[in-house]
Amino acid sequence: MENPQETPEVVVKSVEELTAEVERLTKELGFATSENERVSKWWRDLERKKEALEEYLDENWDDIEAEQVAEIMGIDAEVEKEVSVEISGTMTIKAPRGFDWDDLSYSSFTVSIETNWSETFSIESYDLDVNSTDVQD
Repeated sequence: MENPQETPEVVVKSVEELTAEVERLTKELGFATSENERVSKWWRDLERKKEALEEYLDENWDDIEAEQVAEIMGIDAEVEKEVSVEISGTMTIKAPRGFDWDDLSYSSFTVSIETNWSETFSIESYDLDVNSTDVQD
């Protein structure tokens, strides 16, 4: 228990210390204000999406379309995934007699890939390499 006779310790700070503290607190206040604005905007957007989704569900409960729900919520209707492909094969090469087959290396070829059986997806990018060649006699 505190002694009522004791006087609290008085801390005296210099003008420089107080100025530095004010600057630090001003920066913290600016950051907090910015974060508050960002979260408020996010919250308003979420509320708007929720209201639009509720309206859509009320009007279309028996005939809900996932694409419409995704659009209301701002969710992309398409996704990208990285797909690993293992490719191997052989080819027949015709060259003039005397061709130096040892000069034929994996860097002699460019490999490409494309799809020709589906219109529901597209190949956005790919990276394929020929890692080795083996010439059979």
